[in-house]
Amino acid sequence: MVKKAKNLRKICGYGSFPDAKIGNSIPNKVLEVVNNCYLSDDVSRVIPGMKDIKSFRKNGGERQRVSVRTFLNLSYIASTIDTFWEIKISLTKFREMRPPYCILAGGKGSHNVCVCKIHQNLRLRYAGIKQTLLKKHIQFDKSYRDSFNEMVCKESKSNCFLLNCQKCSLETVKETAANFLNILQRELPVVLKHDFIATAQSSFLNSLKATINEGEYIVTLDFSENYTFLIQDAIQSHHWNNSQATLHVYVAYFKQNNVLRNENFVVVSESLKHSAASVDLYNKKLIQYLKTKFSDSVIRNFFYFSDGAGSQYKNKFNLSSLLLHESEYGISAEWHFFATSHRKGACDGIGGCVKNAARIASLQKTNQITSPKDFYNWAVGYFKNISFDFCTNEEYKTHEKLYQSKDHDIERMNWPPLSPDMNPIEDVWSRMKLKMKERKGRMENLDELVNSIQEEWEAIPQKFLSNLV
Repeated sequence: MVKKAKNLRKICGYGSFPDAKIGNSIPNKVLEVVNNCYLSDDVSRVIPGMKDIKSFRKNGGERQRVSVRTFLNLSYIASTIDTFWEIKISLTKFREMRPPYCILAGGKGSHNVCVCKIHQNLRLRYAGIKQTLLKKHIQFDKSYRDSFNEMVCKESKSNCFLLNCQKCSLETVKETAANFLNILQRELPVVLKHDFIATAQSSFLNSLKATINEGEYIVTLDFSENYTFLIQDAIQSHHWNNSQATLHVYVAYFKQNNVLRNENFVVVSESLKHSAASVDLYNKKLIQYLKTKFSDSVIRNFFYFSDGAGSQYKNKFNLSSLLLHESEYGISAEWHFFATSHRKGACDGIGGCVKNAARIASLQKTNQITSPKDFYNWAVGYFKNISFDFCTNEEYKTHEKLYQSKDHDIERMNWPPLSPDMNPIEDVWSRMKLKMKERKGRMENLDELVNSIQEEWEAIPQKFLSNLV
């Protein structure tokens, strides 16, 4: 050490310090894999709440707001990363590399709701078994997934999880047992199927993102919870105001120069109906937007992914629209449904982010956001990476009538905007009543009434009539 100090003084002078030793830097591949692990939907999930947004500064100093993600067991994830992600990393370093918007369960905002009822009931039963055995000083570390492994073959296939395999090791044992264990025994096969379907669907989406070709789009879609308008300095009675806006969120994934990219699109609607007709209308707006933005490329195929809500997506009306998708838009389409109460994804995060920003803006602005149109105008100017479209009540009513006629042998015509209720006679009659009201007092008998109606009918401008046919 003395020799090194003297040599350093000769070379660098008095008061010099030795250079810091450069340790083993982590390869960029490992950094990318760890980050992808944290952001994987199998490891963490987006918290869709309006207030679940975290702000942080990027390396360039620019401030960014993103949706918070939560996950359960950091140690378990780190212990399995070398198996599933094929890298070696210590638990300490893995924890240090956690993104600032990924929080542990138990932290602020990590309260998880709307979970899968089937999985949660089984988890709670295993937790009850564990607590009972611990009171008797018996160690029990098994989870319901360990029971799944005992129910299927070692090299399991889809038939094993769907209980169609004749070689699986599951045996029926008859014995006297508590009702709790009987219920558990009945539910295990049910959850086995459900768990396999949920896992397979998630894996299919991930593999599809890696293998789609140019011209193919993966479209995830979901209704965000309706946004209730908020104003600063509101009077007490404003609390009972139910004015809201519907937000329907899309995230479209596509390949561009062999790089997976995404396009975010939100429809803001005055109509509060979450129906198959509204989904069909919003899908139409999305397709028009994509065809306009990517006019230099050909869109060949859509892969829709949504939850299984019966009133919106998983119904005969939506499947009927899917059959007509290629004839109406020139794009073939498939529709896939996530398992019940699974898959909180990018759509939930975007919906929460948009509503959070609108809430803050409403409390800061002097010009309040009090209607869906105000919300749309504000959002278009505020967000740079999210595109928006607007839908009026009249537009929805018109489309709903057209949509209802799809399943019947009815010739459909595109009525003009002057007839939002699909009844052009109503518009003519309203105009005639207004003109007759202006003539009130100048007609003394039936003949004069007939003549007046004839005169007003002939006086209707041709431009008005052309909008009714």
